[in-house]
Amino acid sequence: MSSPVVSVVVASYNGRSRIDNALTSLRAQDLAEPFEVIVVDSGEDDCAAHVRCRYPEVRVIRFHRRLWPGAARNRGIQSSSGRYVAFLPDDGVARPDWLRRRLAAHRSGHPAVAGAITNGRPRHLIATAAHYLEYSALIPSRRILAEQEVPHCLSYERSLFERLGSFPEGTRTGEDTLFNERCLAAGVRVGFEPRAQLAHLGPTRLRPYLRHQYEHGVGLARCVRLHGHRSPIGPPDQPAVAALTRIFVAYPVRRWWGSIKRVARGRPSALPACLALAPLTWAGLLATAAGAWAEWRQLDRAETPSSETTGRRNGISAQAEPAAIYLTFDDGPDPRWTRRILAELERAEACASFFVVGSLVAEQPGVVEEMLERGHRVELHCMKHLEHAGRSHEEIEADTRTALEELAKLGVRPSRWRPPGGICTESTLEVAKVCGVELTGWSADPQDWRGHPVARMLTILKRQLRLGSVVVMHDAVGPRAQREGCLETVRLIEPLITLIRSLGAEPAALPAPAGEPDVGRVRARFPVFRATATS
Repeated sequence: MSSPVVSVVVASYNGRSRIDNALTSLRAQDLAEPFEVIVVDSGEDDCAAHVRCRYPEVRVIRFHRRLWPGAARNRGIQSSSGRYVAFLPDDGVARPDWLRRRLAAHRSGHPAVAGAITNGRPRHLIATAAHYLEYSALIPSRRILAEQEVPHCLSYERSLFERLGSFPEGTRTGEDTLFNERCLAAGVRVGFEPRAQLAHLGPTRLRPYLRHQYEHGVGLARCVRLHGHRSPIGPPDQPAVAALTRIFVAYPVRRWWGSIKRVARGRPSALPACLALAPLTWAGLLATAAGAWAEWRQLDRAETPSSETTGRRNGISAQAEPAAIYLTFDDGPDPRWTRRILAELERAEACASFFVVGSLVAEQPGVVEEMLERGHRVELHCMKHLEHAGRSHEEIEADTRTALEELAKLGVRPSRWRPPGGICTESTLEVAKVCGVELTGWSADPQDWRGHPVARMLTILKRQLRLGSVVVMHDAVGPRAQREGCLETVRLIEPLITLIRSLGAEPAALPAPAGEPDVGRVRARFPVFRATATS
């Protein structure tokens, strides 16, 4: 088959009972040009096996843990090859001309194209109330679509992801809103095509409807507090009383009244039904408000700043982008413990950064190759684990260059450097600049090198972890370690990753510093060593 011109990503969580409608509608597309369909499936049901059996033309990417929509979209994009990327929910049904009309709008000069969403279950009261509540701004009317402050239901030219990065992954909902705001800020031209329609098969039972709206509120609060999204629920730094009033009064009133006005102008024949369903609509609005308020208070208790996490360690400032929590390991590679840690990370579907010791790299090049093959980052720690306090400039530079040469034999060019013990002198700063590596610290430390049991390390981390934290651990027994092995570190990985995901974050490796090649990733700032000298 020729290379696809369009890639359609279908994100599905426990979607076995819903996905047939979506995939059947894609089979019925009247587009004469080749396109591909990628299902990113997560959850506990047999959706992936069902799709592989019934839709052999569809590519399936399977995750056992739940992926929030941003992460699912990003995995689909990474696996796609079309010039344009469209997204279809697993409870959506695309009209036969959905792709053809989107493609025509893209080719008319629009890198992003906004479509419309119709009610797929007009005879169900709850589904209809949910539709008016969520999708009144997506009525098939060019005027209504163009009035959106942030356009939704978009397909994109692939180059936008290379230019602007990926969808944020640290929120349950709103990932498309945040990315589309990024598009608008970058001056991306958005086209509106009301004939590119999909029908949404909304919930028909009260409990799923209210639960979905509650999660929508949780996601809204996270978008406001952690990503700076502007919303009627107010600014991220407002007092609690103001937030409570806006969340439970201003937000639902404004949203309901906006929905009524859009229906009256875009589909006036549906206005009586929209008004009659006001009790169900308001139940959903209050569920959204409850979710937003619960998450707002949770973020207050966690003392999470609105845009970045800031702290200090021994006079070293730390700043991080609150999109993930970053896992790092020092002192390896170790043929026994590093491999066990790699296996645990693979089971948890997580990546990490390994700050390696050059002398051990020379002894265990195969372990470093395994790190790279499994998608982890290999960064610089040292050659001989010499702490820099009291060392001459020549000693520090020689140790660093020797370690870089050892890594270069394996084709590795580190972009980050964490000196032994986190000790940074004036010579450290100079060597880092000459060697082109960014000094990188940490903001959360379970002190695994002391031999603490898992329970104690988790207690320590629960006090320290924030969105954007950089966690330091050790995959080998270093010279100052007070333990004989790394078994407790191995055992820590699974509950630590569970804790990270409970905070709404994803465990991740540190990306390259700003200015370094790192295609497809959003640039971020992390704890770095500043000009703090140690004599």
